[in-house]
Amino acid sequence: MKIAIITAMEKELASVYNKLGHAIGNESVGGMTVYRFSNGNNDVFLLNCGIGEIYAAAATQLVIDRYEIELIVNVGYVGSLTPSLKAGDVVFVERVVHHQFDLSGIDDVKRGQYGKHCDFYFYLDRQKVLALQQKLPKKLPFVTLASGDAFISDKKEKEKLVKDFAAEICDMELAGIAIVAKKNGVPVMSLKLVSDNADESAAQSYNEFIKNGMQNIEGTLGILLENVR
Repeated sequence: MKIAIITAMEKELASVYNKLGHAIGNESVGGMTVYRFSNGNNDVFLLNCGIGEIYAAAATQLVIDRYEIELIVNVGYVGSLTPSLKAGDVVFVERVVHHQFDLSGIDDVKRGQYGKHCDFYFYLDRQKVLALQQKLPKKLPFVTLASGDAFISDKKEKEKLVKDFAAEICDMELAGIAIVAKKNGVPVMSLKLVSDNADESAAQSYNEFIKNGMQNIEGTLGILLENVR
């Protein structure tokens, strides 16, 4: 299987790179460096897209077109929106909403809803995650993610995402990845590491947390790559 692993930051990519071992090749394309690995029966393409929905969407279309990717795995840090998820927790994303997308002023749709799309959620590949959960020493929670082009640290903003979308975590890339992948018929999995608690210390705790890298996620990522079909 041809798998693309997309991260948003170099610190996230470095941790994944170390887990995969030595790259068998790389190329610079579209302003990004794409590393290629041989992992069992899988060809794995690792790249860092940059922060934000536009970069993430562009990277997703690039790897689908250039490498005929069959599965996209998004790995990275997320902010918590609920006290039940704290810094260091690892989760799978079940569904994502682009919370800043809003056509409600001209169409009879809710904020976050894209045109003819049935609701404001885009669902990731649940079946692959369920199969993978059987291989893990401890099952990881399925969560709802709110994605947009802003770092969310304000308590009121967090509460609104919880109220409007039942979101539990937030990031700045997954909506771009999931929406483009859906249009291309490519499944997506997303493995996230919570980097801060659900309070207004998010910016400070995030900066402190990422110094330690993504050790909490590396074991699960390894099992994922060994068992994905």
